[in-house]
Amino acid sequence: MVFKRFVPRHESSGNSGAFTQFACWLIGRTLGSVPRLARSIDTLGSIVSHAGQWKAQGYGKYYRTRESLWDDLVVPVVRSQTPDSQVQIFEFGVAFGEASRWWLSKCENSKLEYYGFDLFTGLPRAWRAMPEGAFNASGKPPAILDERVNWRVGDVTETIKLQTFSEHASFRLFMFDLDLFEPSLIVWRHIQTSLKPGDYLWFDEAFDRDERVLLDAEVLTFHSIQGLGYSPFGLLLKIGDQTE
Repeated sequence: MVFKRFVPRHESSGNSGAFTQFACWLIGRTLGSVPRLARSIDTLGSIVSHAGQWKAQGYGKYYRTRESLWDDLVVPVVRSQTPDSQVQIFEFGVAFGEASRWWLSKCENSKLEYYGFDLFTGLPRAWRAMPEGAFNASGKPPAILDERVNWRVGDVTETIKLQTFSEHASFRLFMFDLDLFEPSLIVWRHIQTSLKPGDYLWFDEAFDRDERVLLDAEVLTFHSIQGLGYSPFGLLLKIGDQTE
């Protein structure tokens, strides 16, 4: 009688035994994790490919984080500007303002002009594993109390047309973090005619297909582009002199 208690009942009994139930649960859980696993492998492959490409092309030094790269390669240049120098930073894709706060805390120049472009209602379409609407800030820019900030709320493909870029600025940084190819392309084509030697470009998702297509097809073919450094996800570029 004791032995019978451990004999699982047959499926035809209408009630599977403990072992069968566990096996079914395990199979279901495994199959359910396949899409996530595939996405993770795809992301890892993109990151490795990204780093390999920039290393092979001599695009500067590798940094473990974007902040360490910014701190080492960009912040010293910003701080070397004189107090009355005009400094401009353009951030395309703000979301909740994490990068905005970082830069504003690092830049002490009172004449800094910080421009942040975003819908603030999240992604207009799905991107990678993120659904449409991800990064939704309810249409409101970050609550950053800094008079140097200028928010450009709305569709960047429209608001960028109203933006002017000072040729007299001693330092300009253009940061791409729109994630999607279409708006990134429109912004790039709008600003490229205004770029001048000494301008810095940061691509926050350079490992991803959307930004990689833009980089390979248009940005890296632009005259005198110099690679300064890269992180697991991003890439820092600088506009050189056309005669170089």
